[in-house]
Parts: sequence; C-alpha cells; structure tokens
Amino acid sequence: MIGGIVGRGMNSEIEYNYSIGEIEIKGTGATYVGGVIGRIMSATNVNNYYLEGKSNVQLNDLAEAKDSTWMKGTQFLSNLNYNQSPIVWEYRAGENNGYPVLIRTAE
Repeated sequence: MIGGIVGRGMNSEIEYNYSIGEIEIKGTGATYVGGVIGRIMSATNVNNYYLEGKSNVQLNDLAEAKDSTWMKGTQFLSNLNYNQSPIVWEYRAGENNGYPVLIRTAE
C-alpha cells in the first residue's frame, strides 16, 4: 500500500491535504497505490488532492488529480480550508513554489 501521504488509513480521518511529490513504482505487483492515500479501511476521506502527472503507474481514485495551476489558485486554498477555523493553509510569497503552506494543525 503506497500513498503520497498515507499508505493505509484505518479508523482515521484523512482530510484537507495534498501531495505534489512523485510516486514511482519499480518492479511489478504493487497494489493499492494512490496519489495521497493507498488504501482506506474505515477512514474518512475528504478534500485530498495530488498533482497530476507525477506517477509512473495508474493511481486509485481516493484523491482528486489536479494540475499545478489549479493547485496554486484560490479555489484550491478554499477547499483545503473548508470547515477549518482558524484556517490551516495559506499561500506565502516565495515559499513552497507557489503551493499552499500548512501554518497550523486543525483544532
């Protein structure tokens, strides 16, 4: 089980995050491969995203693939901060290649 953030989620909440890293599988036989989450077993999965085109294998649909332009836009930031008070993500000029920065953990 391979994911950009979580390999396997059990009895957990995997929400409001993203991965822009590359997922490369060498060899054969890899199962449950995802851009953010490899496999979910009794877990909540909300507003998770990965950067499209960053894998050499087919990824599951446990997160949404988005392009870099969308991930650097206001709708993406709004989705990551949905139902979060105070907000936990923001854009910071000159940081993280224009992608949102995690500024605190959810309360």
